[in-house]
Amino acid sequence: MAAEGGEQAVEHSVGEYAREAGEHGCAPAAVVAAVGAADRAQDEFFAIVGDVVGARHVKRFTALLLTSAYRITGMEVSGHFSAERWRVPADGLVSALVTMIDR
Repeated sequence: MAAEGGEQAVEHSVGEYAREAGEHGCAPAAVVAAVGAADRAQDEFFAIVGDVVGARHVKRFTALLLTSAYRITGMEVSGHFSAERWRVPADGLVSALVTMIDR
């Protein structure tokens, strides 16, 4: 099903697919439980960010924070980001993002 702008509509979340698979015996219970916990954590994260930026901007800023923190962490773990080279620790970058969003 196509959504506005030609994008594909997302009808189910990953958690919904995992729960459905678990109900049909296609996914281990631990996977279903882990996906459910991740969904709840994301819902809480949406609520926290929404309290700061409001409902109108919550998805954009939640995505910005989540993907940025994920990539910053990945670069740090892989050795492509070091505080010595950049003169800022990884958590300092995340704090800077939060500060910019809170303005």
